[in-house]
Amino acid sequence: MFTVGIIKPNNFIINNSVSFEYILNVIKDYIIFVECSDTEHMMEIIINNTQLSSDIMGNTMTCYEYTDCMIQICSNQTSNDINGIASYLVYSKYQLNGTCVILKTHIDSDNNNKFSPDSITYFDIANVLFKHICHYGIIYNTDDSISSFTFMNDPMELFNNSDKIKYFDINCLGFVLYFYVNENDSSGINNKISKIYGKPIYGNVYISLKIGQYEFVDITEDVFNKFFTVLTHDKYNGLLDDGEKLGIHDDTVFNPWHLLNHRFKKLNCTK
Repeated sequence: MFTVGIIKPNNFIINNSVSFEYILNVIKDYIIFVECSDTEHMMEIIINNTQLSSDIMGNTMTCYEYTDCMIQICSNQTSNDINGIASYLVYSKYQLNGTCVILKTHIDSDNNNKFSPDSITYFDIANVLFKHICHYGIIYNTDDSISSFTFMNDPMELFNNSDKIKYFDINCLGFVLYFYVNENDSSGINNKISKIYGKPIYGNVYISLKIGQYEFVDITEDVFNKFFTVLTHDKYNGLLDDGEKLGIHDDTVFNPWHLLNHRFKKLNCTK
């Protein structure tokens, strides 16, 4: 048995001042959970609640993905009733209408990333909503220490008008890393970032992360160290190899987080 969430139409709005606790309390007015006995029963719930038919095709969009789970929303865009919560949940904040169904999938990293249905909770949904408005980045300092920062819309909002900021980005395994450099920073050469970029970079560097071109996701010291290993081992390491391309098309989940972990482990084994 596992549960799926039914999100009723609503006019939910998020602004930058809301807290996780506020989101958690508000969404309870618009979401109920239904138990499913198996995936066939789950499909019946999706069809009935989103009012799909042979003439009306549904749409499934990803809200969140990581190494151990994936969260998706099923919708039918024929309704004129806005579903604010569902719209904020999906990447790129695409407007969704009508009643939507939210699903959680467990990914078993110890079993070749096989996936199976899992129960979703209010906490899961509130967590995804909050992650879509509050993001974590890191600062890699010239003394090799690492600190963190938070931002809402764009890391550029952290800098003053007097700061002379330039940035560069690097694509890697479905991610895009952004490096922000303050040209007024006189703290010396940043050896580790210079090694990634292939040219001298000076000063403390702010780093943020996106999945594809969609939106920012959190980056931690551990995640950064994996990128560093991948990007400094070989200039082609940001691209998919043949095995990774195949993994995307079978019954395993090979999202960007798994690609990063897979490549990192592969490189560590060949040292």
